[in-house]
Amino acid sequence: VDLASATSVRIEWLVTGTGPMHASERIVGQDVAMPPGQALAVPAGTVLIDRHDARAAAGRNGVLSDTAVIERVLFSEAWVRRVLRRNPGNLALLEAFGDSMEPTIADGDVIMIDVVVDDLVSGRIYVVDLSGELLVKRIQRRVNGSLLVLSDNPRYPPEEVSAADAHHLRLVGEVVWHAHAV
Repeated sequence: VDLASATSVRIEWLVTGTGPMHASERIVGQDVAMPPGQALAVPAGTVLIDRHDARAAAGRNGVLSDTAVIERVLFSEAWVRRVLRRNPGNLALLEAFGDSMEPTIADGDVIMIDVVVDDLVSGRIYVVDLSGELLVKRIQRRVNGSLLVLSDNPRYPPEEVSAADAHHLRLVGEVVWHAHAV
C-alpha cells in the first residue's frame, strides 16, 4: 500500500500486473502486451464501457458509420450506478462533432449514451437516427404529437418532426454524460 501510494500507481497493478497502471489511464482496444485470446482483467469496482467507431453530429451530416469498438474505457462502477443511475451494460461512448449543441456539447466531445431507451423524456438530449443520420439533439414532445429537434446553440433554429413522420426518428440512446475534449 505504501509503495502504491509513494509511486502513484494502482495497487491492483502492483499486485497483479494487469489493468491500467494509473487510475486515470484508459484501456485502449486490445492491449498489445496481452497474449491473443486472453481476457482482459478488469480491476474490482470498475467497468469497461465500449467506445464505438461512430460519430454523432451536433449539427448536420453525421452518418451512421461502422460501429466497431475502437477502445474500452474504465469507469468506476459505483459512479456509474450511483451518480448516473445506469446499468453499465447499457452504456456506450461516441464522439460528437459540430457546434450546434454548444455550449453543452462541443465538437470532439466524448458522449456516453444509455442505449436502452424505454421512452423519450421531453427536454433531454438524445442521439437519434434520422433516416440513417446520427444526430445529438435535445428532443421536446409537443401536444400535437410532433417532436421539436433542438440545438443548444441559438444560431440553429428548431426543426419540427410531424407526428406522422415521428416514426422516422429512432432513438439510439439518451446522453447521460459527456467529457469536453482538451
